[in-house]
Amino acid sequence: MDKVTITDVIKAQRGWFSNENKVFFGDKVYDVNKGGRSEKHYLVRLTQAWTDMFDGKPKDHFRVNELDQETLKIGKLLDDIFLTVADLDAWLRKN
Repeated sequence: MDKVTITDVIKAQRGWFSNENKVFFGDKVYDVNKGGRSEKHYLVRLTQAWTDMFDGKPKDHFRVNELDQETLKIGKLLDDIFLTVADLDAWLRKN
């Protein structure tokens, strides 16, 4: 697929983007980005998470899910956690 948008991914898997899931996972924003080398599309999630249970302050970070390149179904959540857009962009360029 040439150009994939978040709307395309939502159409492929509507239930995944329910308000309940968004609240449960702490997701704030969704986007689709393309890897630089592989040209694979990934679901990028801006997520709010508790970094320290005693701190009491949630922190934003980015998480990435694989996307099936044919069906646009959301796949495995990658282990990487990105604290900044620059870190995420660097990872996307390499992948």
